[in-house]
Amino acid sequence: MAKRWSPEEEAVLREIWAEPGLLKVQVERLPGRNANTAMKHAASMGLGLKCPPVPAILEKTKALLKDGEIRTIKQIAAAIGASVCQTRKMVMRAVRTKELSVSRFRATASNGNHEAYFRLGGGSNATRPAHMTLAERSRKFRENADPIEYAFKKKQYNLNQRIRCGKLPQDELANALFGRTPA
Repeated sequence: MAKRWSPEEEAVLREIWAEPGLLKVQVERLPGRNANTAMKHAASMGLGLKCPPVPAILEKTKALLKDGEIRTIKQIAAAIGASVCQTRKMVMRAVRTKELSVSRFRATASNGNHEAYFRLGGGSNATRPAHMTLAERSRKFRENADPIEYAFKKKQYNLNQRIRCGKLPQDELANALFGRTPA
């Protein structure tokens, strides 16, 4: 059976709910409770969403960006101690109200998507480049790669594929060395 919530715990939960920040970190103020139970109880109390984008997060972001550096949403969230989701909502709202703007987009290394970098102040936003297809990314990689190194790696890849599929001709010496019986 679940432990009942005391009026003091509910008061602390209301404070936590009103403050920006991660619930997982703030729930430490409620000993014996975890983030999941706090979230469920807050919903039963009718508190709504945890701290929707608030001026405090925006003010921290503005103070962070005053140095003139451009930053991604993940970098901003880490620096101000807010969740990426909260920060994204707040930053996108600030871009719509011209308090922040998109300085540039940069392709991520993993999948070719473009990540926005934000700066303080209005102005025109950078335009998002079109998403590259897999074929376009492959062609760009081949164009930038050293032809000799690329040919070597391609040969090595094809050889490994043939070995994995068992399509490599059997070698008597290798069979003898590794104790395999010829097929």
